[in-house]
Amino acid sequence: MPRTLSLHEITDLLETDDSIEASAIVIEPPENATAPVSVEDSADEEGGTINNLPGSLLRAPAYLIQDGYDAV
Repeated sequence: MPRTLSLHEITDLLETDDSIEASAIVIEPPENATAPVSVEDSADEEGGTINNLPGSLLRAPAYLIQDGYDAV
């Protein structure tokens, strides 16, 4: 069974360990998926970064998928 981490834990792992290559990150819906998102959480129309995600999404359960491996 894959180990569940938060999206924040996965992004920290990817930023600190150069040997890990992710082919996908699967994010489960956060507990408050229907809560409104503020303008401060949004980015420009051109795109955004991990810094624009609301805390509820960063705490959501997530799985790191690597080529040739099961979810971490």
